[in-house]
Amino acid sequence: MAGVAVREGMTFAGRPDQVREARAFVGPLLGPSHPSRDVAVLLVSEMMTNSLLHGGSGPGPGEAVTVTVVAGDAGVRVEVTGRKADGVPVLRQTDDEAEGSRGPRMMEELAVRWGYERGGGQATTWFELQHG
Repeated sequence: MAGVAVREGMTFAGRPDQVREARAFVGPLLGPSHPSRDVAVLLVSEMMTNSLLHGGSGPGPGEAVTVTVVAGDAGVRVEVTGRKADGVPVLRQTDDEAEGSRGPRMMEELAVRWGYERGGGQATTWFELQHG
């Protein structure tokens, strides 16, 4: 990303209460006036929750999820890396009354690009937001 101003990462224990901590990491890192802050905080929450529930990084000894934020002149890229599971993120039709299945749909609607990478026993899901 051209003009990178921030590149920071933090590793969180693979526990549901750490989703809040991931949001608390991303929001202040970008700052209150950053144009992509609110969307980045929302999407990192969804991605970390999905990593814990479906990605094999959930509660267990030594399980962890790493969140990396790269912010520059043109936008933000956020990566969530955890232990690789058998499945991959899938866009599903959502039912307004049902819980779940919203993370990938939200990334599709709010991010400029998103995707995932797998290798070395790990899976990384990422999204990019543009501003300006």
